Amino acid sequence: MKNLLIGLCLFMSSGFAFASGSTTQENSNMALIKDMFSQYAEKLDNSKIESYFSKNFQLVENNEKEKYEDFKKEQETIFKNLKSLKILSYEDVIAKDDKVVGRVSMKLNAKNGQSKTYYVIFVATIKDNKIEKIWQLVYPNWDEKFLQPTDKA
Repeated sequence: MKNLLIGLCLFMSSGFAFASGSTTQENSNMALIKDMFSQYAEKLDNSKIESYFSKNFQLVENNEKEKYEDFKKEQETIFKNLKSLKILSYEDVIAKDDKVVGRVSMKLNAKNGQSKTYYVIFVATIKDNKIEKIWQLVYPNWDEKFLQPTDKA
């Protein structure tokens, strides 16, 4: 019984415990988001951007908007300057219809030696098995100086 309870707690805390009322499409949408984080973001592989994001993609982050081409260029710069990106946790990830909502925390390690942990609350809209829009709040606010080389003189 103890092992069953521990197993159930681990499963529920994974953030991807599917509700019994979820549809196959909702489950697929949640899997797409998790796959995007593990196969695209954590691997710093911008060559996979078209696998996950629609050409009509729009990012709204902390009230700033960005379309696909600008997002793609920015991701190239970010990935080039990172040593690693690790998703620390997925929390409260749920799907309903074409939306996936959740919270993630991630640790970024820049090539300049700095590291920073970010907390993100997001709402993603999925269309034709691609992410078409993400609205997100990021804390702390993104700081471009984080990736810049540090003066060691």
